[in-house]
Amino acid sequence: MTIAVSRFPSRLVGCIGVATSFAVTGCRSPADADPGAVGLQFRASPTESFSPGFLSSAGGPIVVAVVDERGQVVTKATPAIALTIGQTNGASLGGTTTVAAVEGLATFSDLSVFKSGTYTLTASSTGLQSTTSPSFVLPGGPCEHVAFSVQPTDSKAGARMASFSVQCLDHYGNAASLHSPSGAWEITVAIGANPGGATLSGTMTSRFPNTGMFSDIIVDKAGVGYTLVVTGNRDVLPLTPDTSGAFTIAP
Repeated sequence: MTIAVSRFPSRLVGCIGVATSFAVTGCRSPADADPGAVGLQFRASPTESFSPGFLSSAGGPIVVAVVDERGQVVTKATPAIALTIGQTNGASLGGTTTVAAVEGLATFSDLSVFKSGTYTLTASSTGLQSTTSPSFVLPGGPCEHVAFSVQPTDSKAGARMASFSVQCLDHYGNAASLHSPSGAWEITVAIGANPGGATLSGTMTSRFPNTGMFSDIIVDKAGVGYTLVVTGNRDVLPLTPDTSGAFTIAP
């Protein structure tokens, strides 16, 4: 009698028996798994997308199979299979992330990730060898609103303010990466709250593909509690504007 050795040791319980090249006798399989089931395998992996949102494979939903030593689907296996996301940017995997296999296949049809980045999915099930998908990329989507990425700060009347930046963001707050057909967006800055009745001067309109910097803006009168408002458009579509934090212009 020998100690059984397997490529998938995590599935074997009480395994003292006779081992062959593709099977082990004298062992108990995990609940809901056919005696031939040893691991999981992505049969339809997530693919790269044009933007964050719902995940899909090239043919539709994401599918994970329960397989035997030869990589064949074990059609009698019905374990619960869970998916988790591999990431380092704080993204989370939404939707139904645990599905019971039907005839050896678990189908995930409503998964979502709303943060741009590069990811993998890992499938796991009790007693079976886990598996990880190929990596896939979710870039930022089309620009829908503009936001201050570097806020305007206190300055003096008639002097150039320190540079501040504005960024185009997609629907979920990611940096937009899908350009308009013209390849740029037009962004304009203006005074919002105007406690001193000031006039704004400098280069107040900028066109850029993603992030824009304003470096020569001047407020000509002193006051406490000024704000700036940035607006824009992507081709003919208006973008949601943003208002800066308050700042002071000294005499």
